[in-house]
Amino acid sequence: MFHSLYVLDVVKISPIEWAYANTLQKVAFLTLSFPLGSLIDRIKRKHVIILAHLLFIASTVLLLISRGYAQLLLAHLTFPLSTPLWNAYFVLKADMVQRDARGRVLGVTSTLANLASIPASGLAGFLYDFDPTYPFILTMILGVIAGAIVFLKVDEPKTRQV
Repeated sequence: MFHSLYVLDVVKISPIEWAYANTLQKVAFLTLSFPLGSLIDRIKRKHVIILAHLLFIASTVLLLISRGYAQLLLAHLTFPLSTPLWNAYFVLKADMVQRDARGRVLGVTSTLANLASIPASGLAGFLYDFDPTYPFILTMILGVIAGAIVFLKVDEPKTRQV
C-alpha cells in the first residue's frame, strides 16, 4: 500500500519511471507465474513457503536501500519471484484439510486475514509518519515470524489430498 509513496517520496523516481517499473513487474510476474507455481507441485510446500518469505524479504530490503531507478527496478523485479510461491499456503491448507471442509476452512482463514488488514493500513500510516521504512520493516518482521511458525510447527501431510 505504501510502495507508491515510498518510491516517489524516498527513492525519488518520477511518476513515469514508477509506471515503467510497474509494467515491467507485471510482465515478469506473468512470465514467472506458471513455472514458479509448478514448483509448488514438485517440492515440499513448506520449502516453497520459506522460499517465498526469503524472496519477499530480499525484495523489501532492496526496496529500502534503493536510491534511484536502477536499484528500484532490481527490487521491483525481485518481488515477482515470490508472488506465485505464496499459493503454496493455499495448497498446503488444501492438503491438510479434508475435502468436505476445505471451503469453510479457506473461507474462515480468508476472513481472518481480511479482518487483520483493517487496522493494518492505519498502523502502517502511523508508522510511515515516524519513518517511511517502518511499515516495511514491520512487514519483514511479521514475515519472519510467520515463516518460522510454518517451518517449526506445521507438519506436511504424507499424502496430498485430491
